[in-house]
Amino acid sequence: MVYNLNEKATSAPEETNILFDYVINEDTIAILPGLHTDYDVVVLERDQKLFVRKPALHIIQESCLEYGVSYDGLKKAVKYHTSFRQKLPIPVSIAKDVYMFPTHATTNHLCGWLSLRHITQIFPTHKPTRNSTSTWVRLADGKKLTIQQSYHTMTEQLSRAVYYRTLMIQKHA
Repeated sequence: MVYNLNEKATSAPEETNILFDYVINEDTIAILPGLHTDYDVVVLERDQKLFVRKPALHIIQESCLEYGVSYDGLKKAVKYHTSFRQKLPIPVSIAKDVYMFPTHATTNHLCGWLSLRHITQIFPTHKPTRNSTSTWVRLADGKKLTIQQSYHTMTEQLSRAVYYRTLMIQKHA
C-alpha cells in the first residue's frame, strides 16, 4: 500500500470518525496534512488511519505538553545541542523513544510530521536530483508513503532526527 502525503481526499470520513484531539504515541507513524474541509490532518498509526480536526503543529505542541515538556523548550534544547536552526526534529517523548520530524517548514500548509521509529528507508521516486519533488518513505510495516518533498531534504531531515536521537541516547546512558 502507498500513502500519498498530498493526495486530496475525495470524501470525508463519517462525522463520528473525526477526532478533535490526538496525542502522539508509540504507534504514531505520521501526521499528514488532510487537505480537506472537514479535518486538518490524517494520522497514520500502525493499525488505523485517524482524521483529526486540529493542525499538525498543534498536535505536536499539545503532545509535548502531555509528556511534560513544552514544544518551545524542546526546540530550544535541540538548537542548544546541535547546529540545527530550522525544520527541527522534536523529541516528543525521549522516555518512549518518540522522535518526530517535519517534512517541510512548520509554517507550510503541506508540512507533515514523521515518526523516526517507523521509518526503515527513504528513497527517491525517480533518479535523485536537488530539484526532485517527491520521495518514498518505506515504513517498518512494509508500506510506502509518498512525500511531496525532495529526496535531498527528506534525507537531511531523517539524518537530523537520527543524529539528535543518538545524541540523547548517549547523554542519558
